[in-house]
Amino acid sequence: IYYFANLRLPTEKAHGVQIMKRCEVRGLSGEVRLVVLFWFRTPQMKHVRDIFSYYGIQKTFRIHRLPSLDIFPIVRFLPIFDRPAFAVQYGTFLVSAACYGVLRRCWRGIVYTRDSRLARLMLRFNKNVFLELHTIPKRDDQEAAQYVRGVIALTRQLKEMLVRDGIQEEKIIVAPDAADLGAFE
Repeated sequence: IYYFANLRLPTEKAHGVQIMKRCEVRGLSGEVRLVVLFWFRTPQMKHVRDIFSYYGIQKTFRIHRLPSLDIFPIVRFLPIFDRPAFAVQYGTFLVSAACYGVLRRCWRGIVYTRDSRLARLMLRFNKNVFLELHTIPKRDDQEAAQYVRGVIALTRQLKEMLVRDGIQEEKIIVAPDAADLGAFE
């Protein structure tokens, strides 16, 4: 499984925990590669040396980092350029992901992502693409969901919306986010 995420790791945001936990669980039953950005660390994350211990998870998968043009440190002083900076970063991530997909022969495995544009891009190389959706589907999500092998919806309500939008019910599973109760002992 190749899990692609336009994500800076480590991150102080909750989606980092969710993605790492999902990869940990999937890694227990097979080989998983988490494919993320090679990005500069924020000042809050510079102290992190071992990502797996930072998130409190077992090292059951590998992390591969892709180059991406990160101009956010410059934009911090010029907030007007925030959107163009994201567009540049995201575009270069998509190019890197496509190159990685071809060079690593990802068409032989399963591609898993939360990004509908990336899912559509990967469909050019691989028919085993799975898309995880968290929110009310936008047009990009609906289009990608039509063509991917499977859709992972976080709630039953989201699944019902997708079915109403014309996505085949049999290709949608509901897999809610979960908590590791052991972390609270």
